[in-house]
Amino acid sequence: MAQIPGSVRFTGFIAPSDSSDIYYVLDPIYGKGGYREVANTTERNTITVPRRREGMMCYVTDVHKFYYLLGGIDNANWTEFTGGVSGTVTVDQGGTGLTAVPSGRILFGNDSTTLATSSSLSWDNLKSQLSSPSLVLSVTTLGAITQGELQYNGTDLYFSTSPLVRKKVLTITTPMPTYNITNWSEARSADALNLNIDQIGNILGTLINDLRSAGLIS
Repeated sequence: MAQIPGSVRFTGFIAPSDSSDIYYVLDPIYGKGGYREVANTTERNTITVPRRREGMMCYVTDVHKFYYLLGGIDNANWTEFTGGVSGTVTVDQGGTGLTAVPSGRILFGNDSTTLATSSSLSWDNLKSQLSSPSLVLSVTTLGAITQGELQYNGTDLYFSTSPLVRKKVLTITTPMPTYNITNWSEARSADALNLNIDQIGNILGTLINDLRSAGLIS
């Protein structure tokens, strides 16, 4: 192996006097490149040229910032290091792809690297209320009971009143029975805590007729 001109050769590594010695054996201030800590930018800028190397990093204590030499070793090449994420982070990188989300909007997939929102789907946090002008009832196979869940299996509409009880609230026939506007208005304006079964039928029947008319259910 070729010798390195101008070097001081060692046959082993540098170490303190013993393993319990508390004193250091190297001081970065005398090294070339690498990492340095300085009190301020004046001290950083006075690091001698022979001890500089492009890519070296320096922490400036008074401003709590890291700088590194980029594109050269002059003082003009000191560049602030900003770690972490900056700018808009896309879905494939674990972000949303959005710079802001309007108040109350709910994010949903958009087959792209940016999530989407819609004014038709929002959450009112004061009322704990989800708002959407359209409700699509999917035909499902009745499975586990979830309290408060409304399920439609193609012929019947069920509501789970508790974690253990699922009650049929309406059997859907074809065509749906027609409820007159008077009954519907009365049911809609009635005290929600005192609706009778006919009024509930009026409400649900009209709702499902509207959904079928809109093509949202079959």
